[in-house]
Amino acid sequence: MRTVGIPVHNNQTLDVFTRRRGGLYDGFEVWMVGIVKSERVILDHFITQEHMERRLAYARPGDLAWVDTELSALPSQKTRAAQEAEETIKRGKFLDLASLIYYFNAVYWLSPDRKMCNAAKRAILGRWTDGVATITFEPESRLQISCPAAASHPLYSAAYDHQADWWSFAPWMLHMLNDKKKSGERTSVFRCDERELHILSRKRDTLVHVFHRDSAA
Repeated sequence: MRTVGIPVHNNQTLDVFTRRRGGLYDGFEVWMVGIVKSERVILDHFITQEHMERRLAYARPGDLAWVDTELSALPSQKTRAAQEAEETIKRGKFLDLASLIYYFNAVYWLSPDRKMCNAAKRAILGRWTDGVATITFEPESRLQISCPAAASHPLYSAAYDHQADWWSFAPWMLHMLNDKKKSGERTSVFRCDERELHILSRKRDTLVHVFHRDSAA
């Protein structure tokens, strides 16, 4: 069995455990573990053909440090979602999704830390860049986006399809809307502090897209 910790929400960790099942074509068993109401619990549990250790990246290939562990490292407590997911394992049903990010719904089941969320909401104000696109979060929910015409970029839809000019930050969820059309999109925020903003990536094997505080602003 192998495991890796995924940093989320500034001060939390989602632990991913995986092991190959019996035969070469029997896929992998995966557990997602995190803290709910101060208890470490299994958030999700499924089987899949995806070799997560080989493919999964946080922000860039090779940036996750997987280590060996034992089955005993898993907590005994399970969420209802994990219990229901295990019914699909009993039926031999594999979870094979288009993008690896869709396996990580367990992130949304972690207990929210209101203090950390409020700190991130304050930190997000200002101008951010990834070297290609820029996004500026202004007071009174005003928003400016400059983004290349590349559908693979996480800001592309907000900049072109919706021409977003308004934003809000719900618990670890960024809403980017066109104020007049009342249309837009939302994306998960994995991290936000004074230096970096990590939002959901659109790459198949990568969890986050990283923006840095624009020091030239």
